[in-house]
Amino acid sequence: MKHGESFSQNLQNLTFYEWVDFVFSPAKDKSWSWMEWEWEFDDPKPPLFLYAILNRWLRFTTQLFRKPLFLSSYTDAEIEADFGFLLGFDGLLHWLGHHNLSLALRKACILSMVGLFQNHLSSLPENSAIVYMWWDLLIFGQKLEDEIKDVMFETLSQILVMPSANCQWSALHGLEHLEYPGSSILLEEFLQQHICVTENVARYAQHLRPKLL
Repeated sequence: MKHGESFSQNLQNLTFYEWVDFVFSPAKDKSWSWMEWEWEFDDPKPPLFLYAILNRWLRFTTQLFRKPLFLSSYTDAEIEADFGFLLGFDGLLHWLGHHNLSLALRKACILSMVGLFQNHLSSLPENSAIVYMWWDLLIFGQKLEDEIKDVMFETLSQILVMPSANCQWSALHGLEHLEYPGSSILLEEFLQQHICVTENVARYAQHLRPKLL
């Protein structure tokens, strides 16, 4: 049995709480990569043991985002660092754009981000890098299906109107990268409602106007 496959069995058998600890505990070794198993994400036939991990972890991620109170025992610094891991090469950055994974699971995960932003990311220190770059990391360089883009736009629309500078910054940055047809209309409605929570958010929204036309 290959090292990667043996290691994957341990990952595949994690419970939800063990998985949260694996992702957010600084003591856990997360220096592994799918490349250990000689598999590229655009491979139309991923090994079954990896496919099982991806589906399981996508469900766990959705569960966490819907009820992010599990994160209360971790510091802001740990959350910043480990959301970076979760969004990176081995995480959501590729899961959400992987066409072989369940479309329903991927859509549910994106929609669950509304709860994560509302109940947790909104309370992180203002100008949090991971919050601002969240959608940039998810969207940049991806070949997303139209249905995934639709759900991302729906999610961004809800995050944009939250009374939080972090949420509004992140949603505006996401709209800039998503390049969705309805973005300019959404931005105009946002500006007309005068709900920008800071002057900096308002200036950024005005800055985006010509880019979203």
